[in-house]
Order: sequence, then structure tokens, then C-alpha cells
Amino acid sequence: MTVKEIMTQWLKDNGYDGLFAPGECACAANDLMPCCESCEWCEPGYVQGPDPDGECDFMLGASKPKTEQTNTERERQSNEEEKA
Repeated sequence: MTVKEIMTQWLKDNGYDGLFAPGECACAANDLMPCCESCEWCEPGYVQGPDPDGECDFMLGASKPKTEQTNTERERQSNEEEKA
């Protein structure tokens, strides 16, 4: 198992949507490190919504949104519904 695979599993197991470096970048748990850069400054985070500047598909932050499910929670719910 690679470090990337371990990180992906840990993020999903703990309900995070991906990694982000404040003010720099973000990546989804299902597509970690597409930039191939070190992630030593990245933090686990939750999707905050679309980027208001339109530069990125989404924004991640440290705070869990209060009104929305995280991507990981949606994925788990979808998997449970498929099994039922």
C-alpha cells in the first residue's frame, strides 16, 4: 500500500473530502496530489462549496459545513442505498 493510498483511506474513514493548503490549493480524496507536489503543508478538509472566483471546481476548508453532507458522507450513503 502506498502513502497516497493510506492517506486516501484515512481521509475517507474520517469523513474528510480531501486535502488543502490554506490559500494555495486543494485536492479531492479521490484524486490526491494531482500536482505531484509535496503535501507536507496540507490539512484534511471539507468541501466548502464552489470557488466564488471560478478558478477551481470547489474549495476545501477546515470547518465541516453545517447544512451539507461531505462528499465522503454522500458516497457512503449512496453505497448503502445500492446494497439495500
